[in-house]
Amino acid sequence: MSLEAKITKLEALLTQVPKGTPTYATISQQLSELLKERDKVTEQKPSDEKPNERPVNDSIFQAIGVIQGAIATETVLNDEGEEKQLYSVVVQGKKYRLRILGYKFKYFIKQAQNNPDKQLYFLVYPYLQFIPKKQPELRFQVVSWQDSPYENFKVNEFTVRGIWQFIPQYRRPLISVQRNWMDKKSRNELLEKGQDFKAVHVPVLWKDAPVPPFRFNPRADKQGDRFFVEFKAKFIPKLDTFGFSEMLAEPTTVFPRYLLPKAKMEKLKEKRKAREKK
Repeated sequence: MSLEAKITKLEALLTQVPKGTPTYATISQQLSELLKERDKVTEQKPSDEKPNERPVNDSIFQAIGVIQGAIATETVLNDEGEEKQLYSVVVQGKKYRLRILGYKFKYFIKQAQNNPDKQLYFLVYPYLQFIPKKQPELRFQVVSWQDSPYENFKVNEFTVRGIWQFIPQYRRPLISVQRNWMDKKSRNELLEKGQDFKAVHVPVLWKDAPVPPFRFNPRADKQGDRFFVEFKAKFIPKLDTFGFSEMLAEPTTVFPRYLLPKAKMEKLKEKRKAREKK
């Protein structure tokens, strides 16, 4: 893909993401780097290219969409016997736990107290919460909410970009959404706050998928390919899952750059140290 095509694609992606979100910041950073590269581009000979440079997909990992429902509040006791408020959204009679981060939480509490039964539009990131000895729960992280529909999103329509695969904790294939790459300063700031760059997982029904989901086979000498896929999906509350609706790009084995979780990073460091000792 040409440099101009990459810039055009990222500019289009930026219009689909709300300002102030981590995804918006990631796309903005990638776009800024490409624009700088375009400004510096001069005619180069083929010999100047790096033949061993690993190809990188210019897309991003993403799972975002809009749901509509009313806030539900529940009081529970934590492990210390103290009362704790849990917040959910009721969509078509089904209740889904919500996660609200940072400064937005106090505004959300006000919203819940002042308008407990009001139908709202929530811009959210979906994810599966894995609980020991229980079925995984579909939950949503709230990006923002408002009284009226969002301009760039239809209710229950989601944009999903990630790895199509099986994981041990879930019996059906799903989409794994990795944490998008960011500059070293931003990474270090999050690491200092105890952030772990684990993927989130989105359940999807995709009957006629053009590529098979990856499944690790411990007995096989060679594993199959992992595919990065991009598509629109419809939220299906009745089944607590999402259903494929429209392809956005062809599946590819070339991934966007992403951050590794702490556990995997530590293993890679150990392997590197072992190689250096030899």
